[in-house]
Amino acid sequence: MAGNAMHDWQVERDRSIIEIAKHLIKGRIGFLIGAGMSIPAGGLPGSELAFQLLCKAFFTKYQDDGTDAQKKLGVEIRRISNFFPLEAIAQGVIQKLTFRDTELEEILKNTVFAGKKPEIQQPGHRDLADLIAKLRLETIYTTNWDTLIEDALGQKCATITEKSLRKLEDALNNDLPAVIHLHGTFDDDPLIKEKDVMDPERPLFQLFMAELMTKAFVFVGYSLSDPNIRALYAKSGQVLKRRNEKLMKKTYIIAPPKSDEERQV
Repeated sequence: MAGNAMHDWQVERDRSIIEIAKHLIKGRIGFLIGAGMSIPAGGLPGSELAFQLLCKAFFTKYQDDGTDAQKKLGVEIRRISNFFPLEAIAQGVIQKLTFRDTELEEILKNTVFAGKKPEIQQPGHRDLADLIAKLRLETIYTTNWDTLIEDALGQKCATITEKSLRKLEDALNNDLPAVIHLHGTFDDDPLIKEKDVMDPERPLFQLFMAELMTKAFVFVGYSLSDPNIRALYAKSGQVLKRRNEKLMKKTYIIAPPKSDEERQV
């Protein structure tokens, strides 16, 4: 039984790869790039970022000094960071900061990559850049705040956020790939609070939804517990449910499991 189960998922995986390749050739595919592409470059996973935010706003006296009291506090902070969604924690953190959004943005810049400049990864960002160039993909969506995709592409691309949406038309007219940051960038209004990432009326999300409805989409670098995945599907799930049968399309999530048990679930 175990052997057959393993064979079944391998067959399904290979079938999905073939389907994705066919969509690529036809130019009818979209990509949404997540934190899994940035973590190898030194980025923090969502749970660790939540822990750091809680420490900086609610538990400023916490120190990882090895004492029993601090160990106990650290364990409890981590439990809380895994209990509440990252976007909800950020919404609460903002109330504790003196300079609100400005201070939160500074914390994100200094925490996500520990204040260091992230480096392009190979394999990863350079492979994606090659794929974008060879297939002449017009748009690539991401929920990441870094610009590692653009760095890998070089100067021949456009970074698009809510504030720079007007640049999208120019990029398309000049055959430049546009990297669309659904949650902004470190330097241009990074979004993390619940009221922001859960807002379905934002223009970029509307643009993403339009493509999601008409293309086969591949989500790369996401955990199924990723807050961005939860936010996107909370907003788009009902629309997808109503239209999927008519559209006859699939959305693929590339999320390598850590065990056979996780794969089954």
